[in-house]
Amino acid sequence: MFEITTRVCRVLRHGAAVMVAALTLAVAAAPAVAAPAVLNEDTGELFDTIQQAVDDADTVNGHTLRMIVADHAEGAQIVVSKTITLIGDGTQVIRPVASTGGSGDARGWFLVPPGSSITVRDLVFDGAGFQVYQAFRVSGEGGTFIGCTFRNINFQQYIGLAMAVFGNGPGIVVDCTFENIERIGALFFGAGAVGCVYEGNTYTGKGDGDFLDYAVEFGAGATGWIRNNTIVDCRGIATSDGSTSCGSLATTFFGAGTNVQIIGNRYLDNAVGVGVGFGVADTTIATATCNVIVGNGTGMTTTSSTIVSNGEDNWWGDPTGPADPSGTDEAGSPPCFDPATMVNADGTGDSVDDLTVDYCPWKIAAPEALATGACVLPDGSCVEVTEDTCALLPGDYFGDGTPCVVALGQAPRTAPSEKGSLLVFSKIDLRWDGTGNVLQDTFLSLTNDYPGEVRVQMYFINGDPPLEADPGTGERAHPGWNYVDNQITLTGDQPTYWSALTGLPAAGGVAPFTALDTGFPPGRPAPDGGRMLRGWAVAWAVNAQSNEIRWNHLSGVGTLVHYGRGSAWEYGTTNYKTADAAIGHGEETGTPGFLHMNGVEYSSNFSLLLMNFQAAGASAFSGPRQVISDSDLTLHPVFADLRQEYGGPVTTKADVDIWNMNEIKFSETRRCITCWDQTLLSSYSVPNGFRFDILQTPHGKARIDGVASQQCDVDYVPGDGPIGTHPLDVVSQPAALLGVIARQLLFDGGADYGGAGANLVGLGYDASAEIRFDITGPPPEAQRPESPAKLLRRLERVFGVTIQTKTVPTMP
Repeated sequence: MFEITTRVCRVLRHGAAVMVAALTLAVAAAPAVAAPAVLNEDTGELFDTIQQAVDDADTVNGHTLRMIVADHAEGAQIVVSKTITLIGDGTQVIRPVASTGGSGDARGWFLVPPGSSITVRDLVFDGAGFQVYQAFRVSGEGGTFIGCTFRNINFQQYIGLAMAVFGNGPGIVVDCTFENIERIGALFFGAGAVGCVYEGNTYTGKGDGDFLDYAVEFGAGATGWIRNNTIVDCRGIATSDGSTSCGSLATTFFGAGTNVQIIGNRYLDNAVGVGVGFGVADTTIATATCNVIVGNGTGMTTTSSTIVSNGEDNWWGDPTGPADPSGTDEAGSPPCFDPATMVNADGTGDSVDDLTVDYCPWKIAAPEALATGACVLPDGSCVEVTEDTCALLPGDYFGDGTPCVVALGQAPRTAPSEKGSLLVFSKIDLRWDGTGNVLQDTFLSLTNDYPGEVRVQMYFINGDPPLEADPGTGERAHPGWNYVDNQITLTGDQPTYWSALTGLPAAGGVAPFTALDTGFPPGRPAPDGGRMLRGWAVAWAVNAQSNEIRWNHLSGVGTLVHYGRGSAWEYGTTNYKTADAAIGHGEETGTPGFLHMNGVEYSSNFSLLLMNFQAAGASAFSGPRQVISDSDLTLHPVFADLRQEYGGPVTTKADVDIWNMNEIKFSETRRCITCWDQTLLSSYSVPNGFRFDILQTPHGKARIDGVASQQCDVDYVPGDGPIGTHPLDVVSQPAALLGVIARQLLFDGGADYGGAGANLVGLGYDASAEIRFDITGPPPEAQRPESPAKLLRRLERVFGVTIQTKTVPTMP
């Protein structure tokens, strides 16, 4: 009967007649057939057990197996010999039917051998009633666990692990819950366990007693991150050898190279909060920062006699900092001293190891956890994690603070290929030679793809900062980061274009870009010895009252024509749709005075920019002629304050991660950006991963993020207080970015020149972008003069008299 039932499940997708015949045979043989437990979502086949589903010939790498029963028992061992995903809905419970072995691979209830990997999501694993050494034993290419619950995992006293990952790939454990685990929640072990992540989990220890609890342990050369977890009640002490429970433990006792970053966690009421090392010879490298470490017997300990662990910027439960009663140099957060001599005699927070934990400076209030946001996985599911973890899963990040309900609602993102109600021209670049002869113009085109008239409000923005006059050269002063507004009307289905230099021939004309910096010679000095005027523009649909309206029928192109080089290239505008489908075409929308690109008012911006590039100095395009590549990269925050009471431009750091063709990563390329920036890749500051001699391959890719950074902050009056005290201080902030890249090709050392450009594509969602502007509105209505009769009646009331009138005959 078992074979018949299995075959029936497989023919469900082949035809009704065959299915009915097979079912009739099954019922005749054995009427009481258990419901199938597992569905292969890729083939549609049903199976009685997970092992059958994995072993079936139709199940191949990449398939997803879904549990479709509320409670399922299987084991003592399930061997996952393929790369599969095992999922549920968060309520299904999987239980063993026998105890696991006590040595080797037999220890794993689920065994993931070399050559395979597993992703597990939204399932409960309950080992109650049986001895389970390791619920998951992953010796293959890695394991990912999202939204799972592990409970009652026990083999014998002091032994029981929810998972052990020690193969040739990372372990990623996100948003899981651990309850009544005999020893370790997640063990990452060995030099192959690189880049492991334990994030957003809740581990509840067993409290006081003769047992052990470690929420997570890194050992034998494993590396990775412990982020945003809550770890409580790990207080047991083993009477057998005096071993002490820890919230987390990292050690090189079984092998060198262990390195872990511990950030944004809550360690509450444990025997030891953060444990680093096992023995004086331990060489673990650990950094613990921005954690809440409160109510623990010891807040942080390091056993090594030579390695100092970084425990700075944590909250130890009191503004006075951690308890450190021994030493000669009194800490004050700051001043700070060498841990070997530092003392914090009045500290009443959790205690630290006296000699090997560098705890100064410390937080004087509990820090917030690391920022997280919605991460949509390739199968369409969502989990809220940090941006870095989303990239590892891998997923599509929607931006800090974005909940999954928004992400799964498919909030629209900007796209040059989609028409919109709001457009951004990211690059306008005018060039002259030193005597004022035009070398380059930028032509802006705008199209209304709707058979009805629409007004378009525009602002042209100077991307460069103010420049003082230079008496030595006679160069005049130049305004900077200023803007000028324009409004044009497009008739139904009308395309138009104009020169940024002249503002013509658009109907009626628009202000030339040179209105931002008038005078002769035009523009300001350029690095190449000529002159320039650069920036960007924003345009959006409005009605006759200048109020924003839904008009998702606008598109545009910027074309840069270089007369001196005899070349040209163009890019498309970045277009934002009015997001609310309930707003009718032409109806008012938005918040007066604000353009919010947040997925609610207008489609949202990208969280990261992705750029493919030829390395600066590479000659990969050479053939019959030598061709050397460079690229002009334009970046700007999607933020502008266009009000008369100007709040100033945004400053952010373009944080660039670069990969070469061999997948080697370079992470030190940076640039501070205020308002707008245009720079050759070859001119980025050292270390410059865009250069061919650094990248070592002719082609690369880059991810670009706008982040806050002290490297970009400016203290206008040093010593007047924290940065931001003086109104002229520059305080950087995270910012959504837009960008275009112009590839420049030099033929035979400069004999000829070629150019091509494109918008940068994006990843994820960022709902923070906005543009602020003054509300103009219609002019006040003119008042009509009072009629004579009305005037007389008012005079009678004022003076208390009666004024006699008479009728004048009409002229014949």
